[in-house]
Amino acid sequence: MSKKYKPRKLPFAYDTSSLFLPWIMMLMVFLATLSLAGALAVQNMTAKWSSSMTGTLTVQVLPPKEFAGADMTERAKSATMVEVNKAADFLKDVDGVKQVKIVPLADLQELLKPWLGEAIMDEGFPLPRLIDVTVDDGDNVDLNKLKEELVKVAPNASLDVHRVWLAKLMNLLTPFYLSALGIFG
Repeated sequence: MSKKYKPRKLPFAYDTSSLFLPWIMMLMVFLATLSLAGALAVQNMTAKWSSSMTGTLTVQVLPPKEFAGADMTERAKSATMVEVNKAADFLKDVDGVKQVKIVPLADLQELLKPWLGEAIMDEGFPLPRLIDVTVDDGDNVDLNKLKEELVKVAPNASLDVHRVWLAKLMNLLTPFYLSALGIFG
C-alpha cells in the first residue's frame, strides 16, 4: 500500500522546531490579552480619577504663626477656626464655586491616624484645617486671582489645585497605556 501525499499548510511540518509553534502562538495571544486588559485598566483608572478630581479644590488653613510649635490650645484652635470661617465665607461668594465644605477635625484626624499614629493625635498635634471646594466644570474660575484674594482674606490659607498634579499623573500613565497598546499591536 502506498501512502498518498497530503499537501501540508506549513512547509516545515516535519521540522522538529515547529512543535513549539502552537505554544509560542498561545503565549503571544495570552500576552496580547494581558496587555489589552492592562491598557483598558489604565484608561479606566485615569478616567475615574479625572472625573472625580476635575472641579475640586482644597484650601488648607494652617494655625497662625504665633502658635507655631506650641500645643494646640483652645486659643490656637479658635484663631485657626476664625480664619477657616473667613476663608469659607469668602469662597461661598466667588462666582463659579458650587459648594464649600469645612472638613471636620475628627474626619481629618481619622485620615491621618494611619500615618501619624494615635498618640500624636491625643497630644494636640497642630493640624491644618481643610476646606473642600467644588467649582463648575468649566474654566470660568481664575485660580491665580482666587489664590491672591484668598491670602488677603485668610493669610495662613493656601489653595491646592488638583488639576496640576492630576495632569502630571496623566502624563506619567500615558506611556504605560501606549506601551500596552503597542504590545497588543
